[in-house]
Amino acid sequence: MISSGIVSAGVNSFDESVRDLALRHNDGAVGTAMGAITKLGDGKSALAIGGFLPDDEARYDAFNTIMTTGITVNIMKAIIGRRRPPGPSDYDHFTTSNSYHAMPSGHTATAFALAAVIAEHYPDYDWLAYTVAGLVGVSRIFEDEHWATDVLAGAAVGYGSARLIDFEIISW
Repeated sequence: MISSGIVSAGVNSFDESVRDLALRHNDGAVGTAMGAITKLGDGKSALAIGGFLPDDEARYDAFNTIMTTGITVNIMKAIIGRRRPPGPSDYDHFTTSNSYHAMPSGHTATAFALAAVIAEHYPDYDWLAYTVAGLVGVSRIFEDEHWATDVLAGAAVGYGSARLIDFEIISW
């Protein structure tokens, strides 16, 4: 029990430090850029981007991956119930309140899911896809919607969802 308290305190300290750093630099052009970049992680935007991929298999994988990611993220958010910033990082498990749907970051999960599909089908563009996905994650911290660990969890969920689709473990 003591060790989990120490880990929790360390995570909270890390999250607060990253948030403070982001908020100190979130002005002018940076703030405007982050506001625009964050929209790329929205499910509707990702579905639109995925719908314009050049081949049928990539579009199919993008759709399945984005849908799987969205369902997974929403279930996890309700179960975990982590409070969004600002304020203390506390929990209200099994809640429907958006204020407690911080973990994992859905925008980040969606961006990494789409990036993984692009990287799989178009390896020459993997660096670009993952760079954009990473920027979406950073933007969620700059927008003060998520803690850093929410973003890391979102990246893992999105990438993992893409791998499940890629290995045909899940199929719609």
